[in-house]
Amino acid sequence: MVNGEAITAADVDFMLERMLQGQSTVKVDETLRKKILDSLIASRAMKQQAKSQMPADAIERIAQTVRVHEEE
Repeated sequence: MVNGEAITAADVDFMLERMLQGQSTVKVDETLRKKILDSLIASRAMKQQAKSQMPADAIERIAQTVRVHEEE
């Protein structure tokens, strides 16, 4: 949890898949999973910090862009 926002095992798995595309020789162990989790925690905290400093109209614009991409 980062300030009440969950990071799930599925989040870790997704990042592993994304980072290791085409690298079948990389061994996924608990050390690697921990590094991925630490990275997700740091990036989630940075996102929350940046979002807290953004004006409301900028946040809405980003949300609108995300909705458009989801519909596509």
